[in-house]
Amino acid sequence: MEYWYDVKGYEGYYVISDRKRLKSLDRKVLNSIGQFIKREGRYIKINHGGYSFILHRGDVRKCYTPKAIWNMRGQYRSLSEI
Repeated sequence: MEYWYDVKGYEGYYVISDRKRLKSLDRKVLNSIGQFIKREGRYIKINHGGYSFILHRGDVRKCYTPKAIWNMRGQYRSLSEI
């Protein structure tokens, strides 16, 4: 069984599992013509030659290693909440 945790500073955007797999959560985003669309959550691939993840929140982008994200884990989420 895989356990999921919020990523501190990115609550509501991303969760990380005890297997260090990163997943984005379902959310609504504003598109270029001013309409809200549903963006489904998905597993995030490692970028930059297998070294880091790029996390987005609004217009801000930051790169983190998997270990750094694991150290940022927050509260546990049950599977029904994901």
